[in-house]
Amino acid sequence: LHNYINKEILKNIPIHPCAYAFNRNGGILKCAQKHCGCEWLLQFDLKDFFFSITESNVYNVFKSIGYKDILAFELARICTTTRLPRSYNMPRNKNAYNYKQYKYDLIGVLPQGAATSPALSNLVAKNLDEELQEYAKNLGFVYTRYADDLTFSTVSLPNNLSIDTIRRQIIKIIRKNHFIENKEKSRIAGPGAKKLVLGLLVDGKQPRISKEGFKRIEGLLYIIKKFGLQSVAKERGFYSTYGLMNHLIGLMAYLKDVDIAKYNKIEPLFSEIKSRYGELF
Repeated sequence: LHNYINKEILKNIPIHPCAYAFNRNGGILKCAQKHCGCEWLLQFDLKDFFFSITESNVYNVFKSIGYKDILAFELARICTTTRLPRSYNMPRNKNAYNYKQYKYDLIGVLPQGAATSPALSNLVAKNLDEELQEYAKNLGFVYTRYADDLTFSTVSLPNNLSIDTIRRQIIKIIRKNHFIENKEKSRIAGPGAKKLVLGLLVDGKQPRISKEGFKRIEGLLYIIKKFGLQSVAKERGFYSTYGLMNHLIGLMAYLKDVDIAKYNKIEPLFSEIKSRYGELF
């Protein structure tokens, strides 16, 4: 059902052009490319991104494209969940809908892993993207969002504003749109500092993977070859060998997309591992 809703409804709704995740016209490489050659880089991470998007947000998405109240409500219920980690406090709101008041005040949120969640997250975040894009444009900045990663870049700062003033205004816009910044992952990089966007260096004309990033992927392949998939999965904290396998496939797909030469360098080792654990790949 989620796949049907995603394919037949959500994929037909346009998202903001600054959103680069979860759409065929985006991607990590294209997102990082927008910031190449910058001198200043401001980066923010949205805390609990999917869990910050509530059932009422999803309801409003379906309402905005013409669905009647009750159908929008039912679709919102289908696309959200109340089964989350105990450490996360579920939102409650007795007046979450315009349709009518319901018996339960527990409001669902987007579940991680559902086919509909990525597209819905982009649609709900559209207002956030519009406001941040407008603010960035007025300052001469470039703005992109890749899921919960917000990046702003520029060659030079406006004469009348400090970087901290700009940072505070961005946070104000984020909170106004009912998201929260992850303070531990916010970062400012000025002239001379290393500039990474989604793991790619953007200090040249083209994005490229850092030496450290490549070494991490290469190193993972070597230890899997030496110690075995099951042993490494346990040591790295994965719940199963399937989890590590999916992680490895994702890393290699990422490397192939951003740097085919480096991918080709370690692809034989990857193929050797796939041959050994063929039933998992």
